[in-house]
Amino acid sequence: MSLRKSLVLYPFAAMKRLVARREINAYLKNTSSPKLNIGAQTNIIPGWLNVDLFPFPGATYADATRPWPFPDNTFDLLLCEHMIEHVSKADGQFLLNEAHRVAKPGARVRVVTPDMLSFARMAIDQKTPEAAPYIDVIQKRHPGVTPHDIVNMIYYGYGHRYIYSASELAGMVREAGFVDIKETRAGFPIDSAFKGAEGHPKLLGLEANAFEAFGLEATKAV
Repeated sequence: MSLRKSLVLYPFAAMKRLVARREINAYLKNTSSPKLNIGAQTNIIPGWLNVDLFPFPGATYADATRPWPFPDNTFDLLLCEHMIEHVSKADGQFLLNEAHRVAKPGARVRVVTPDMLSFARMAIDQKTPEAAPYIDVIQKRHPGVTPHDIVNMIYYGYGHRYIYSASELAGMVREAGFVDIKETRAGFPIDSAFKGAEGHPKLLGLEANAFEAFGLEATKAV
């Protein structure tokens, strides 16, 4: 995070923290189908409760690594896009446990995060056709970086703390209590309720975004 952005967001986050309870109560009072966007950043989805540790305008303050300020069985849909990699693995499991707690029975959750296997393949073979659009996008943003630089960036850059394989994260989603776990690519949700909800395809383009990250969708048992 840049110094300029920090100077703007930290005071704004402190103010939003003071009004978070009021904003949450107002949202839940005025919607018949609550939806939660965890770690929204600039992806403010209309009709959803968009929350973030450093909320942008249109979002509400919440710390996903501490007990969530929502009652049990509250939300019909939950989206966690490019957020879980920004916390430790232990906090990631806590996040999934809280997501299960606040989801209604039958609710759907979608978790999107960078794919360890995509970058492992890139490290082994820099010329894989699937990687080419992603490498092109990142090199335009960061001139001069090599594919190996890009691999290191996904692990150590962007504030990332832990990069998952789909199978490892699916095990954690299952441990949290969710069932019917299905894997897909970022930007290509299975459940139409998530269509258009993700923000990263708008930043990277659909093809590059799908290389970078996978998505898991799961259900809270009825």
